Amino acid sequence: MANRARKNELKVYLSDEEQEIINKKIEEAGIKNKSAYVRKMLCDGLIINVDLSIIKDHNSQISKIGNNLNQITKQLNALNYISPEDVKRVEEITKEIKKMQREILLNFQEII
Repeated sequence: MANRARKNELKVYLSDEEQEIINKKIEEAGIKNKSAYVRKMLCDGLIINVDLSIIKDHNSQISKIGNNLNQITKQLNALNYISPEDVKRVEEITKEIKKMQREILLNFQEII
């Protein structure tokens, strides 16, 4: 115990119901260590566990769209000509990006 970083012990007595509630919250928070959970809650009073996989997926899709847009731009620069179809395709890609950004914001609002 002499090498411990935390030397101050806190003892708390819980009912079976309280213990069950805390264990459930620890599991929901994805924390494996009860002491770490209790310290975090006592110090900060709040643990937010956010699944950002939706945002990561959207970012990946937006990146792919951006790559497509770059390829079109390079092709247009090489040809020194912009056709109406090229303009239309760039507009479609831009609309896709805006749509995905709206979806990201909506999904993020649902998380919060």
